[in-house]
Amino acid sequence: MPTTDDRAVWFVDTNGASITDDVTIERFATLLDSFDGSDPEHGSLSASDEDGWNLEIYPDVVSFENVEPGGSVVGSIRSPSRDDLLGMVRELLDGDLDALRRRPWA
Repeated sequence: MPTTDDRAVWFVDTNGASITDDVTIERFATLLDSFDGSDPEHGSLSASDEDGWNLEIYPDVVSFENVEPGGSVVGSIRSPSRDDLLGMVRELLDGDLDALRRRPWA
């Protein structure tokens, strides 16, 4: 699995397939551009790291949480812009969890 700053990171597409190669902001932008959220069975994209941090992106909301046992939900943001979504994913890829936590999670 590719690493970013010595961390394994990956994406999950709308079909539930893990993407472990070419894990870049450009690749995620391509996934986001093809995501319309019209299929309830395939309703989200995600970006995750080996420490359990996960951004789950739905058509109208993004959530940030640690999915490891004992992890916690940081919160969600309704109707983020494309630029905000890409910024969040970039922060996760860069391992900048402090920047992610400073966002206006509710």
